[in-house]
Amino acid sequence: MSSRQRVRRPPREQTRREILDAATRAFAERGYHGASVEAVAAEAGLTSGAVYSNFNSKEDLFLTLYEERLAARARDLRAAVEGVGDVTGVLPAAASNVTEMFEASPEWLLLYFEFALHAARDPTFAHRFRDLRRRGLDELTRGIAAGLARAGADPAPAARIARGARAAGYGFALEYLLGEAKAHDQGLEDALRVLFRGGL
Repeated sequence: MSSRQRVRRPPREQTRREILDAATRAFAERGYHGASVEAVAAEAGLTSGAVYSNFNSKEDLFLTLYEERLAARARDLRAAVEGVGDVTGVLPAAASNVTEMFEASPEWLLLYFEFALHAARDPTFAHRFRDLRRRGLDELTRGIAAGLARAGADPAPAARIARGARAAGYGFALEYLLGEAKAHDQGLEDALRVLFRGGL
């Protein structure tokens, strides 16, 4: 190849995807605070400048990953409950889907709690984190409202049930991480049943 020929750079979207994939590995291995932008760049085989040309900061990078994760989880949960023919099977299907995620991706649970603490200490950063959580809660509320409507029940309490279900899910996740609960015990399903009975 002639020295005058320019090496073609990969499309920006490809580079961005490579950075996100590398960040997923780096954060999972080292945690949020332990994984520097330089470590992410090295994992991707790129320079730190390449990371900063695609993301404003390490926080921006992580929040982009978290946003992708929320969207994927919403799709998975929706698919799990929509495939259940009997309304009485929806809660077990939802609880099973959530606890299967605990076993498949425990590193994301660790990262979530680590990042939640970071957001709690940094009011400026917490704004975007809260926005993502609010969008996730809205998605969960819509799913619960649709399920209630299919069952012939009043969908009005969906928002209250969704908030309680989210709290129960993260509480159970913490117990799982600490070894105080197993992924497939009935704890989360039982908690969801109580929430639904109390919310209707």
